[in-house]
Amino acid sequence: MNDFRYGHTVSRLTVHLVRVTKYRYKVLDGDVQKRCRELLIQICDSEDVRILSGVVNTTTLLVGNWAGINLTPAG
Repeated sequence: MNDFRYGHTVSRLTVHLVRVTKYRYKVLDGDVQKRCRELLIQICDSEDVRILSGVVNTTTLLVGNWAGINLTPAG
């Protein structure tokens, strides 16, 4: 985990990221759902990001917590 220490305080940086399909169309099911999950894991592994929790359902890609020191959600 990324712990930053400044004097006597400790900060732990994590991000909660949610991606929802347009109009909540149910397009993330079956093979697409499995492939989205695999790609997310593969990308996070290549960028040294650790997924702490996450789920992919038919309308939402939810990464509950992830920790990466050199990445931003917009980047």
